[in-house]
Amino acid sequence: MPFCTNCGKEVGPDDRECPQCSAPIEVPEPEKRFCRQCGRKIDASAKFCQYCGASFAGVTTRPAATERGDGWKNPSAAVLMSMILPGSGSMYAGNVKDGTIILVLIVITFMLGLEFVLPWLVNVGLWIYGMFHAYRECNEYNARLVQDPDERGF
Repeated sequence: MPFCTNCGKEVGPDDRECPQCSAPIEVPEPEKRFCRQCGRKIDASAKFCQYCGASFAGVTTRPAATERGDGWKNPSAAVLMSMILPGSGSMYAGNVKDGTIILVLIVITFMLGLEFVLPWLVNVGLWIYGMFHAYRECNEYNARLVQDPDERGF
């Protein structure tokens, strides 16, 4: 049961003002969360999204991994890492195989570029692709964290 913040008297759940002192009763706003389907704010206790109809049966209301920082990978950091050392951003995002392939290809095209011009163009293309790939890998990793928080052990 709520209490009047002015006089301290217990008030009913449907009362809009205190029966003793007539002060307005402030009704706390219900806790909100975001719908995983459409992204709009909905009540945390809702079983279905009122906008798109997505079901939330069995879904907890704890914050998403991106809000808590549990295992979340920063896409900007991955791009910066790939800018400095091609492939390292993909490795940071959890895709070591692709990161290693990008790094090895960069080294090979650099070596070939000492003799020919065309490998330099390929090298620049790989460098740009490595940054894009790292950014995409981080976003996919973070999306998996938000979709399957129980599988990640949070």
